Amino acid sequence: MSEDSGKKPVYWMPRQPKSPAEGADLAKHPNTFQLSYPAMLRARVAEILDEDLGFGISARLRKSVSADGSPIPLMSYGFVEYVAGLDLSSFSVLEFGGGNSTLFWADRTRSVLTFEHDRGWHGTVEGQMPANVDLRLIDQDAYAKQAASLDQSFDLIIIDCAASRYDCAKAIEGKLAAGGLVVLDNSDWYPNTAAALREQGLIQVDFPDFRPDHWIRCCTSIFLHSEFRPKPRQGQLPLPVIGGKLLAEENGWDKPS
Repeated sequence: MSEDSGKKPVYWMPRQPKSPAEGADLAKHPNTFQLSYPAMLRARVAEILDEDLGFGISARLRKSVSADGSPIPLMSYGFVEYVAGLDLSSFSVLEFGGGNSTLFWADRTRSVLTFEHDRGWHGTVEGQMPANVDLRLIDQDAYAKQAASLDQSFDLIIIDCAASRYDCAKAIEGKLAAGGLVVLDNSDWYPNTAAALREQGLIQVDFPDFRPDHWIRCCTSIFLHSEFRPKPRQGQLPLPVIGGKLLAEENGWDKPS
């Protein structure tokens, strides 16, 4: 696109017309707006966040949900999209701090052990949990102690509790199964905790992004065991990007020669 074309008004409903003829037809529609190109881009970005990613419904419900109302972790959208594409069906999970995330992991993994200290939340959801979830009510200062007492390893460990995340990171040393991963939410707020996980020989990958029902961007990080090998949940990894462009099937540059 030339520099001049970026200054000309275009029609958006909610996309740029594919041809001048289509643009002329859209211009006659009572619900079509004539916008500058930058304004059109901003409008589409807002729509992707609000509708495609589910930010709007999440804000209205004050819950961490996707666009169709399904529960998702209250974490970076980029991270949620990534793990949604992984086959975790054989994974055992240890979760520090429960929520809608517990239902998300339960639907995708073999088993979930969740430590939670909020008695009110625990009592509300205890009877709603699937059979593969072990939801344990503990004291707020007991997360690390409870983890240290476990005599088993886990394929996926999630640190997202309202307690010392640093102590939890130290307590799980040696409890991550080969090929597994650790998730640390709000990792930009916990640099010492992230460093403690790296010191265990884990490989850090960051997902800074917006998240449900929040007006600030934050970072969710994963820490990979050296033997971690991602297995696609469906036919491809990554999955088609939410709000993206579906080109994989027609992308000639991606075809084996």
